Amino acid sequence: MGITSAMYSGVSGINTNSLAMTVIGNNLANTNTVGFKGSRTVFSDLMSSTVFGSGGSSQVGRGVGVSKINNIFSQGTFESTSTNTDLAIEGDGFFMLKEVGNNSTYYLRAGAFRFNQEGYLVNPEGFRVQG
Repeated sequence: MGITSAMYSGVSGINTNSLAMTVIGNNLANTNTVGFKGSRTVFSDLMSSTVFGSGGSSQVGRGVGVSKINNIFSQGTFESTSTNTDLAIEGDGFFMLKEVGNNSTYYLRAGAFRFNQEGYLVNPEGFRVQG
């Protein structure tokens, strides 16, 4: 392995680890956010080469990258609140909401709802709960 490929392996590792730290920082920053689901980083080899020696052949990594960032949708814990309109979903599923004046449907798991002045059940941003 030459010095250039050794430096590339080190630099790609540092850059990839930096992105992984960003994902961890996002998880920590949103720990108390209602309905937040964490993420995890999946790493992969960027390229590899086969090295032949007296003991046979082996593969040596030549750099690392982020394969994907997985969202973790596992069930969280339920908390009791003093607000009757705070809701939670057990298992799979999402709340469906629509923004007033917009036909797009939004999906979320955060169940911090309240009734607005017109009597609609809405989230803190004012999106109406559907269904």
